[in-house]
Amino acid sequence: MRRQENLFLFLYTFRFTSLFVAKINFVILRCREIDETDSFPEYREFWLKCGEQGVLGTLSAEEFGGTGMGLFETSLMLEELSRISGGVYMGIFAHTCLSSYVIERNGTAEQKAKFLPGLVSGQTIGMCF
Repeated sequence: MRRQENLFLFLYTFRFTSLFVAKINFVILRCREIDETDSFPEYREFWLKCGEQGVLGTLSAEEFGGTGMGLFETSLMLEELSRISGGVYMGIFAHTCLSSYVIERNGTAEQKAKFLPGLVSGQTIGMCF
């Protein structure tokens, strides 16, 4: 059953990224341009859509709006995102693994309640320093 769920996650992420990319006319040349120029004007729209689709909450508990998946499932999703754009992948990786996950694992109940819902939904962009 676990293998079937992982395959579904992979296919879902591929479909989500492909459909969104097509929606904003984000072809491979555009990906290259984003990575080379460090400019992605549609990023905020993309980020919020990632939050709506659960992409930003794979490592957060359901009580905070996340999906409660594990590191393996998250790595499958991130691998697929990296095929679209290295820059986009790194942004989501840093947000999910280096910001939200740290709060999920080490934060107090108050910190989790304060920060995770916004991070999971995409209303807040996580940073790491």
